[in-house]
Amino acid sequence: MNNEFLTLKKKAINAIEIYDDACKNYSNNKPLLKKQIEKLSLPFKKGHFTLAVVGELSASKSTFINALLDKRDILPTGKHQTTSTLTIIDHSENPFVIVTYGDGKTERIDKIDNIRERISNWVSIPEKYRRLPVNLINNYILQGLTKDDIIKGKIKEIAETSQRRVEENQILEYIESHPKNKIATQIMIGFPLSKELEGWRIIDTPGVNAIGGIEDKTYDFLYKKDENGHREADAIIFVHNGQDKTGEKELSDFVKKTYQKCNKEIRDRFFFVITNKTNLRFDETEYLNEIRDIFGEFIEEKRFYCVDSLASLLMSYIEKERKDIEYENIRRGIPNTPQNWTDDEWNGCKTIVRRISEKIEDENKENNNESYRVMLNKFANFTYLRGRLNEFVKEEKGRAYDDLKKAIKRALKYMIHNLEEEKKQHERYLYPKIDKQRDYETRKAQLTQAIIDLQHKLDSIEQEFVSKKRLKEAFDPIIDQLEKDI
Repeated sequence: MNNEFLTLKKKAINAIEIYDDACKNYSNNKPLLKKQIEKLSLPFKKGHFTLAVVGELSASKSTFINALLDKRDILPTGKHQTTSTLTIIDHSENPFVIVTYGDGKTERIDKIDNIRERISNWVSIPEKYRRLPVNLINNYILQGLTKDDIIKGKIKEIAETSQRRVEENQILEYIESHPKNKIATQIMIGFPLSKELEGWRIIDTPGVNAIGGIEDKTYDFLYKKDENGHREADAIIFVHNGQDKTGEKELSDFVKKTYQKCNKEIRDRFFFVITNKTNLRFDETEYLNEIRDIFGEFIEEKRFYCVDSLASLLMSYIEKERKDIEYENIRRGIPNTPQNWTDDEWNGCKTIVRRISEKIEDENKENNNESYRVMLNKFANFTYLRGRLNEFVKEEKGRAYDDLKKAIKRALKYMIHNLEEEKKQHERYLYPKIDKQRDYETRKAQLTQAIIDLQHKLDSIEQEFVSKKRLKEAFDPIIDQLEKDI
């Protein structure tokens, strides 16, 4: 898969360098155009393709993100309650973690081993506090409320939010052991990603139905713009566990609320992904149609996908370790859970392989390693999903690149126009004067060369635009036909 973001970034940087070079040599630029170009260039100079992942607590979001990045050892997995911490994942050749705490201070850890375990320590809620609405209590602490303020004024709200009986002593114990400087509010992870995903930034948001009502932090992020008016999230994926019918109501309410609070610009960025494809208790096509009926009002029909995160991670493991995939080999050849896999994960892998074995038998396919690989990749479906997201990057960032390119072309044309006007002025006032003719000829040559130079710069940008258009016109019918054939 070609990385469309890096391709567009390279083109944008090249266009910006052409413009900057022109500005150094020819200062007759329009200030408003210059500001516009500076603003339009920032998403390529400093930006990313930012993908926000949203879903219920039980949606297996972390496993989904690990599979999307093809890195099983980044985010901790499981169905435990977690804190309302936004987790940001960027590409970095050297792994690192930066934790921001409630008091505003940060902690950076380089050369970190076992990232999953370390992050779990920051975001997972200890077993003894799982009955508490920890995120709500954390918000009170971050707001500066004392333990007396919380106990005297907020205990009723805490009990109502948790929807169960809570012990006052347990709340006090939690507050005393969690001052601001121990509450992580954001975690940034730098990790080596594949070339096809460099420039992508993944945001793991908290579960929308976690105890304590943490949706507001997710909403804030989805609507947030930077100082230049650019959206923080380029695309938003709603993740739903296909095995969990009970989570549909919470996610449906969240999607509906998000849709209602968003303008069309954000709505056009919505995607919906069903996970645990292998273990669906329903026909995949029928279930996708059912989900489209529920969420189709808010999300385009073509933006619904069904994947299996664990199947994708198993496929990567098998290829990396050069293991055979047939069920008997997975079951008997590797009876113990491999290193760095949890028992739940590996048991899930065994179930997937057993389902594949049943499907191969039902379809009378050859029972060999290649049949298993093909079927496993089909169940995983991440190659297809990444491809569709990459196409979205091409469309979304392509529009931003075209806007930048058009602004640069206007600026260069403005410079050329000013130089041509200056050339006319010199011809009018200098040439008739005998003693100024040499100055005129010199300046005329300089201006002519400057116009030629700028025209070359403009042509190089125009040529890229024309080439791209011609390629698109040539290949679009072929691609459309291939997709129909598939």
